[in-house]
Amino acid sequence: MSELRQVKASAGSGKTYQLTRRFLALLDRAGEDTPFVCTNRPGRGFSWPEIMAVTFTNKAAAEMKERVVTGLKAGALGLDKDPACSPETARATVGAILRRYHRLNIRTIDSLLVLLLRLFALEFGVRPDFEIVFDERELFDAVFDHFLGQCETDESAAALLDGAVRTLIRQEGKNGFWVQDTVRDRLRELTGCVETRAGDLVTDQAAILGLLTGEHAAFRQSVEAMADHAGAVGLPLNKYFRDFLDNCLNMELFDPIPDSAYIKKTSAADCVLAKGKGLVDERTESFYARLQGKWAEYRLHHATLAGAYFLAPAIEIALRLEQGLEDLQRRRGTVLNAAVAGHVIELLADGGAVSEAYCRLGCRLHHLLVDEFQDTNRDQWRAITPLAGECLAKGGSLFFVGDVKQAIYGWRGGDSALFDEVMSQPDVAGLAEDAEAETLPDNWRSHRNVVEFNNRFFANMEDPDQAGDLADRVLPDADPAFRAEFAGQLMRTFRDCAQSLPDRHRDTAGYVRMVRLEGGTAAEIVEQTLERLDALMDDLTARRAYRDIGILVRSHFHAALVCDLLVRKNIPVITENSLQLDRHPVVRQLAGFLAFLDFPRDDAAFLTFVGGKELFLAESGLAEAELLDWLIRPRKRPLGVQFREDFPGPWRRLIEPFYNQSGLMTPYDLTMEAVRVFRVLERHPEAELYVRRFLEVVHLAEENGYGSLSAFLEYWEEKSDQEKVPLPENIDAVRIMTVHKAKGLEFPVAIVPFHHWKTDTDRHFTVQAYRGRNLLVPLKKDLGRPYQESLGRAVREQLNLLYVAWTRAREELYGFFPEKALKIANPVVLKAMDQFLELDDDGVFELGRTPAETRPSEAAPRPEPRDIPPAETTADLMGWLPRLRVYRHNLDDYFFNERMRGEVAHRVMEHMRVTGDNAADADRAVALAVQDFPELGGLAEADRAQLDADLRAMAAWALNDDRLRGWLATGAREPEVLDQDGGFKRFDLLVAGPDAVVVDFKTGRPDPHNEVQVRDYMGILAAMGGYGEPRGFLIYLDLREIREVGRKA
Repeated sequence: MSELRQVKASAGSGKTYQLTRRFLALLDRAGEDTPFVCTNRPGRGFSWPEIMAVTFTNKAAAEMKERVVTGLKAGALGLDKDPACSPETARATVGAILRRYHRLNIRTIDSLLVLLLRLFALEFGVRPDFEIVFDERELFDAVFDHFLGQCETDESAAALLDGAVRTLIRQEGKNGFWVQDTVRDRLRELTGCVETRAGDLVTDQAAILGLLTGEHAAFRQSVEAMADHAGAVGLPLNKYFRDFLDNCLNMELFDPIPDSAYIKKTSAADCVLAKGKGLVDERTESFYARLQGKWAEYRLHHATLAGAYFLAPAIEIALRLEQGLEDLQRRRGTVLNAAVAGHVIELLADGGAVSEAYCRLGCRLHHLLVDEFQDTNRDQWRAITPLAGECLAKGGSLFFVGDVKQAIYGWRGGDSALFDEVMSQPDVAGLAEDAEAETLPDNWRSHRNVVEFNNRFFANMEDPDQAGDLADRVLPDADPAFRAEFAGQLMRTFRDCAQSLPDRHRDTAGYVRMVRLEGGTAAEIVEQTLERLDALMDDLTARRAYRDIGILVRSHFHAALVCDLLVRKNIPVITENSLQLDRHPVVRQLAGFLAFLDFPRDDAAFLTFVGGKELFLAESGLAEAELLDWLIRPRKRPLGVQFREDFPGPWRRLIEPFYNQSGLMTPYDLTMEAVRVFRVLERHPEAELYVRRFLEVVHLAEENGYGSLSAFLEYWEEKSDQEKVPLPENIDAVRIMTVHKAKGLEFPVAIVPFHHWKTDTDRHFTVQAYRGRNLLVPLKKDLGRPYQESLGRAVREQLNLLYVAWTRAREELYGFFPEKALKIANPVVLKAMDQFLELDDDGVFELGRTPAETRPSEAAPRPEPRDIPPAETTADLMGWLPRLRVYRHNLDDYFFNERMRGEVAHRVMEHMRVTGDNAADADRAVALAVQDFPELGGLAEADRAQLDADLRAMAAWALNDDRLRGWLATGAREPEVLDQDGGFKRFDLLVAGPDAVVVDFKTGRPDPHNEVQVRDYMGILAAMGGYGEPRGFLIYLDLREIREVGRKA
């Protein structure tokens, strides 16, 4: 007999336990053999691979698999006092499942939909090994950047972009200059909106303008009629009503609609002075009623048409980007995860597609179990509805569990209304012979006072009067009918929310404490909250283990604030961000050092490195105060250049060795040497996990093609926020996480420090119907019902988040909330707490007593930073690395010194082309050489002028010497040759022929090593043959001297 079972499972009621028992109970009814799907007689009954459980996270799927196998093992060994399946079934099934574990059908809903899409990949038009893209931004940014490139040459695209930017800036109402991220985000959102509505949206601005002009004229006509009637009968209008009419008559096409209390009166008599009330008759009332109707109608139509008009260019761009996304996915063989459900809906629309899917899958489906159903979105449910229907049609079952009070994923499409709709859905409920809904009554998680507190608080929302009052407070601008409807939805959501206690929890106690703060601005609320949290943590850590405590916040910003507080108190902590590599100061300083070496003009990178206490300041011995004093001095040069001059000792010892070798070393080698030179692991053993993980990331990046320093830094810029340090789950530390991440978890002690959560609509755009046309418009208050519905959904989700947060506590629950929250948009949770909490004279709610039998964390030894005196020796990097002569200017040097001066002089000789016009030849060579070194632009004006004079003097001397001018006219610049040992050598100038001449240019004073180098070149040429008796010359450009070098010293 086909069964449809809905299970309402409030927080802590054991839904995972019930799902597991249901799975095990179905195993007890399953047969041993799996029939072949594609036969005409597939057999009777079902086997264990035909039971599928669907969850929403990989973690939940893994947990349920573990519970199923553990339950079977306990049943097989007779250890389960209340087994869901017989010992015989358990013994037979556990072995079969372990042998074919991949056939255990417990998976996420996303993986199920992807599997179905792969089965029909060829019909869909992609290869079966397509890759799923979870972050749409990865593809969108590539398509959007391509569009921006088109705007440089395509005037129509540029005009669209200009209109879109103006519209989106106007809509957002943002101040400042940095709006590109907002524009990009809104265009991405629009692209998602037009994906399924591209064919029926009106985007013609001229057509929209014509419609708006007509509506404006009709409204103006009603205003004029009212004003003319009042003048004709001599009605003494109230000043404010007269001003309203004047404002309406003076209103331009795109001006905001005037508003007034006098357009909302019940009678025209209320808009007239006392002496004229007797003149108000039915005709006056009819003019007033018509004006009211036209005003309300025009507000809606103006919001629709004006919004659509200004948004039209952005929609046109979104349509192009949407097509670009499709093309890019086809080329790359990728599919957006958010679009998978829609594709599966299309593929399974054919009546025989489900049977074909089973045939390709190699198994049937008889029973479907769905977890967290309240977070399912409509496309996901439409995609798997055919599977559910198939199960019920052949006598199977659909078993789904959820709790609408915990629906907190509306922002990504979750629709909690589905949870109850399924019970009356014809293509599901109509196939069930037995349909039943049940509620799990007990809370197995929390102690008595925690349960009683939540029961008492949230039961207010199922009371008609309380729900109505709350609706008035959180939706003050909505019309009364919608507020009443919202109150009804709130009552249905929290109906029968009170939970009872199982026997094992009846004698528990538990403790709840909510403290009201003075409040004020957001910054003042944060300061007051952290002060109270500081004191609370002192109390808790004196009697509780760190791992017992969970701190739940709404945003990563608040998580960072709490994390910083606990770190200052030397309390071990784990947050979603504290495990990120790029959050750790040592890793940030290492990355900053690499970025500086890649681009020495990057002052931010240099400051991140040189100002770091953990690396540079510790090893250099430079005092932080001295560095700060140096930083506040005015300067026009890059920080690195100035630092080199002002602190030559630390520069030469610790920076210059890396600077000189950065072009020869891989990112991994540079990082490894930095860790060694700055003695990171010796000074900071507590950072070893982060440092070694960072080294691993650098190494893996190199293996994946990011081998240069620039390439790695681009990779790090894009991916750094995804790199985390793996830690054991049982580590003794306080957990800080968002409420969303905490869903499904529990903590002996739960703290919710911040409750001033702002509330806005759950979307920014909506499709609005206008006289048979569909227009995509910004979601604004003047749209009325669509705006109210969106805001209502957001308000309910805030209250659901509060329920999820407070029900994570097992033994103790703490919270702080401000009495005043200035400039916080509609703080729904604060309004509910103000209405429902019964506080004492000190602004405190308290229930129960703190547990007595608890134990604090032991003072376990933890690695601490070590104070190691700075080294005085100059860093020697990778002594085994051959010292090659490498020409580069992208890194090698934004710091002007004698070496750079020599390289620029060499480049003048390299660019010298002898034409007979010495002055022109010299000017050209100097200009080209200087262009090769853009860093020279950072020189002081006097230094630049001196360099220019030196270079021109060298060039003029070289061209005026007959012998040297001849060599420059006929010689080859920078030829590379192979010596006897297989090494490469590069000559400055080679004049080939029977008696070859090799020339080496030098600046500065003579050095005996120079002659050794030229003799080496001459020996190479002699050994090669064909160059006769080579001659070598040293050209000292500063000395204006040519020295011949003999073959023998």
